[in-house]
Amino acid sequence: MARCWYGYRPELGFPKSDPAGYRPVSRSIVGTSTCLTGAQICAIYAPGCGIVPDAPFSERMVVYINASMSSNVPIPSTFPQKIYLYKKS
Repeated sequence: MARCWYGYRPELGFPKSDPAGYRPVSRSIVGTSTCLTGAQICAIYAPGCGIVPDAPFSERMVVYINASMSSNVPIPSTFPQKIYLYKKS
């Protein structure tokens, strides 16, 4: 299953756990100084490469999203795991 990067768009009015609140972002911003750490979700790596990620999010992605609310670092934060969620200021 293909995965793509999506950015959370709070102005759409959906909760962070709803795929409808995300839109595609360029891979080139992920992991850069503007999309690495901070208080808000910058990008998630989720299945589906359309206008929104596949719905519903997996249980693991929901855990990552919920964990990100109390952390300012990429999730998961244990090396060498693949990062699925980056933060921004």
